[in-house]
Amino acid sequence: MLQDIETRDDVERLVRAFYEHAMADAVHRWAEAGASSVILQPTPDDPDPEGFVRFVAERVRPLVTR
Repeated sequence: MLQDIETRDDVERLVRAFYEHAMADAVHRWAEAGASSVILQPTPDDPDPEGFVRFVAERVRPLVTR
């Protein structure tokens, strides 16, 4: 897989994939601990809060929804 990384876009895709799975794992851990709701929100200094919400909705939520 790493041998397929040739461009900046390839690196960005790899980083996004890592974060979407890490975020989904964190949500699962909270649920296993008894949380009935977990809210993911951008940091106050996030330059693209709408992009964060879109990322969570499109990439993280499908990994969490069972």
